[in-house]
Amino acid sequence: MEGVVSVTPSDVEFLAEETNVTIVPSFEAGVFNFLQGGVGVFRPNHPVVVPLWLAVSLRKRKRCQIQSPEWLSQDQLEVKLEEEKQATDSFSELPEFFFEISSILLDVATEDVADSEVCRRLVQDIRDIRATKIRKGLNQIKSSSVIKLNNITPMEVTSVRQFLVSSMNAFHKLSSIPET
Repeated sequence: MEGVVSVTPSDVEFLAEETNVTIVPSFEAGVFNFLQGGVGVFRPNHPVVVPLWLAVSLRKRKRCQIQSPEWLSQDQLEVKLEEEKQATDSFSELPEFFFEISSILLDVATEDVADSEVCRRLVQDIRDIRATKIRKGLNQIKSSSVIKLNNITPMEVTSVRQFLVSSMNAFHKLSSIPET
């Protein structure tokens, strides 16, 4: 498909890194000025909101702790997992970039996420259930021209985009062939 720009999983992760998170710095500094604007002032033990990419960079240098988003806790993830299990024909609403942010934080800031291994397992369970629902929805394309994929995340859209575009193109070609 000429001229079509395809968004890759790396592109989605890059976009997710613009999400703001709260850090607790262990250093003192003034405002950091970036193209998007200023971030800071940084004082030890005083929370500050920064883009995820900056939080990751500072965390790797052991210059801060990253505060987990409320939704990245064992209690909240168990609720989301139960919602996914209960809603067999729809998807529960997740924060934007849910899988990307949880993956980054669980990889880079494991010590900053309470019950990180339990959270990692719960996120994977949610991902698995949603992947099964997506496959089920895609299988319905065979018998219907309508597919219901509400509340899917950007990464999930990216994972099925090429298949959907190819399928719809094939469907369009088949439907445009005159009957004989």
